[in-house]
Amino acid sequence: AHDAVDPEPFKKKHSQKESRAWLGVPQNKKIALYVGRIDEAKGADTFAAASKHVADDWVCVLVGSGELKNELIKKYPKALFLPETPYRELPRVLAAADVLVLPNSAKDENASKYTSPLKAFAYLATGKQIVASDVSALRNSLKGNAVFFKPDNQFSLAKKLETKGVLTEAVIYSWEDRVGCILNSLAL
Repeated sequence: AHDAVDPEPFKKKHSQKESRAWLGVPQNKKIALYVGRIDEAKGADTFAAASKHVADDWVCVLVGSGELKNELIKKYPKALFLPETPYRELPRVLAAADVLVLPNSAKDENASKYTSPLKAFAYLATGKQIVASDVSALRNSLKGNAVFFKPDNQFSLAKKLETKGVLTEAVIYSWEDRVGCILNSLAL
């Protein structure tokens, strides 16, 4: 059974303008946002590299910490790196974005085949466009509610950021839904 999200924090709607001011990100640019561990398995390096190939009206923002953060800050000055924020602030952080990014690496078996990232369900709860690596783990979690790019390919990711994806409303997979799925599967 895939992961889920607590729907309560997502009931309060945060304005994009106020969220951007709170985070300290530009108001006059399109924001592609990744929240999570800054490492290769999660594809943070691919997303940071994509910052070199996006139009000038875009900013690639990575929120989190990890082993590659300092190296990527030096290597990709067009990307904006922000510190971790408390989980309770996640809806406010995500509200700042135009596009949410899940760049899992296909080179990491767990990240590409088996993970069910909590952030995917938080992203779905926002109703915002999601751009994700075309790996089975994310296809299974997102159920088509994303624009998919070739994994580990900064050029493909940069191009897909500008592709219009459509989510008409937020999709919330709650922990109660997860329990229901598990119980239904046990009722053989």
